[in-house]
Amino acid sequence: MGETKVDKRAPKIYDDPLVAAEQFNEACKQGQKMTGAQYSELVNSICHHDGLWMKRLATASKKGSTKLSDGTEVSAKEIMAKLNELSKAKKLLATLYRSNIKTRKRGNNGEGFKKPFVVDKNMREFVMNGRFGEYDVAKMFPLLTRKGVANVAILTPLFCAYIKMNNLNLEKDRQKVRMDELLQKLFGKTVAEILRERKKQNKDDKLGPNEFTYWIIQSIVKHHKVEKEVSLSPEDAAELLKETEIAHDLLVQSKS
Repeated sequence: MGETKVDKRAPKIYDDPLVAAEQFNEACKQGQKMTGAQYSELVNSICHHDGLWMKRLATASKKGSTKLSDGTEVSAKEIMAKLNELSKAKKLLATLYRSNIKTRKRGNNGEGFKKPFVVDKNMREFVMNGRFGEYDVAKMFPLLTRKGVANVAILTPLFCAYIKMNNLNLEKDRQKVRMDELLQKLFGKTVAEILRERKKQNKDDKLGPNEFTYWIIQSIVKHHKVEKEVSLSPEDAAELLKETEIAHDLLVQSKS
């Protein structure tokens, strides 16, 4: 599939999310499977480019055009065309999710990014107290808030939606995220621990105080698991699937 291959050592940001989504779509039609990691990377890529082009649109709307890093001048009309491409990528991604990932039935426990686990009070407090615009997220995820049961396919989109809705991306680098007061309170120590471990491995992430990158999200989730193996009743399994779909739709709405 060319550029759609995933580098397991570091999350990928696709240069052209629409092209990547179209390639995944063609591959899935031929019987290949889109993994949870690939899905998350494509979501993150759309978030990254959406924020970048929205910022350029704001500049072009005032000045008539704006310059890219390579010196190319782009007009507001050209930027809108790019945003329309991202919108198409979002719709195609939603189709890929429903037709390729959602339909993989593996019993109550599932596998990979759909596998249920129990999170600690910090993660539950994030869902109950986080500001998600007009959405009452605490009521939208009762299984998570009542019992702490979730999966990566719920928590990763929730983090991305929260970042988007609260404008926490750094203007100079949209791949980097600024922790607000809530994130600092609940996950600041976790992020510091992750970065210390990275530094021991001689990996310099070049982050300022209270900053992290999108790839850290899944590491945060991992650090806040309290039970990794969970057996669900049929009712709770159905609710988990429902909340997984809601998380995906919420992320799509946050970028629209």
